[in-house]
Amino acid sequence: MKAFILTIVFFFVAIFNQDFLAQKNHHHKKHNSHVKIVKVKHTNHHKHNYYRKNCVIVRHRKMNTCAILPTGHAVIVFKGNNHYYHNGFYYRNVNNSFHLLPPPFGLRIAVLPFGHTKIVFGTRPHYYYKGVYYRQIDNEFEVVEPEIGTLVPELPEDNVEEVTIDGENYYEYDNYLYKTKVTTEGVKYEVVGKLEE
Repeated sequence: MKAFILTIVFFFVAIFNQDFLAQKNHHHKKHNSHVKIVKVKHTNHHKHNYYRKNCVIVRHRKMNTCAILPTGHAVIVFKGNNHYYHNGFYYRNVNNSFHLLPPPFGLRIAVLPFGHTKIVFGTRPHYYYKGVYYRQIDNEFEVVEPEIGTLVPELPEDNVEEVTIDGENYYEYDNYLYKTKVTTEGVKYEVVGKLEE
């Protein structure tokens, strides 16, 4: 008889607790219905540096060389070296021929190349053309490194190498790695990391 009474008491206590918790949760949801829950996708922030020794080349880069520089090119001397500039492209003299190569960071030009794209990453405006990123410094435009997460509309036709690292496909240009990303504006290329030796 005593066991039966205890069972009845526990039954009513359990019913009361469930009802109380249900009311509490309903009250909590009612008063917090204006709070929007945003799911944040965590990214692997430390995975921005990759090592060249881990790269497997899928498609070798195509180098663009010429014996004579384009007519109307400009000579830019930067840190004691001559760089030849024409319509957004940079050439360097390598073994008596001119190679189309990325410019060094810090080099400046007076006018952005025609057809450049304005990119705003955070609050910082940058300008992009054929693999090269610029930021405005006074009345000039300085070549700068890209920021991780930057999306660009296309990659250069030359000097891009397709590689795999740990089974993932990347495009490498000027030691930076890109992955294709489908957006509402079409396929773009996202800067995902930098290659280290």
